[in-house]
Amino acid sequence: MGIALITYYFFSIPTAVSMICLSIPLYIFAFFYYRRYFYNSLFGLVFCSFFLDLFTFLSNRIHFPIFISALIGGALIGIGAGLILAAGVAGDGLDLFAQMVGAFSSINVGIIIFMLDTIVLLLGMNFLGLSIFLYSLLATITVGFFTSLLTIRYI
Repeated sequence: MGIALITYYFFSIPTAVSMICLSIPLYIFAFFYYRRYFYNSLFGLVFCSFFLDLFTFLSNRIHFPIFISALIGGALIGIGAGLILAAGVAGDGLDLFAQMVGAFSSINVGIIIFMLDTIVLLLGMNFLGLSIFLYSLLATITVGFFTSLLTIRYI
């Protein structure tokens, strides 16, 4: 979702549209090599994209201080992503990629997503500015914590 948000801010492409378009190459790969993830996650991608755009109107109606917003938003996204990932479903291409990597490694899917999200943030740091970058990092850490917690695999 991070790359989709960046495309929205720079090119005004709706987040859901860019989320679906950016995920297509990974879904094609999953179709050929991880068919179970493809079918499970295709529904998740459409569902998450739909609800992302459906609730966009709330962004201008609910206001919290940015620190609180980063924590609450990170927790809600992390819990939601963790629940759907625990069910074997991905909400976007990055989650699907993390699932595929997690399938053949012993790394928790939440940790993989945290690392990938951090890379996306670092790539966009010059455009965000230090303050927004740090709040985004706080949200990413919170997302990673909750996602990891809900996707722990007990061996």
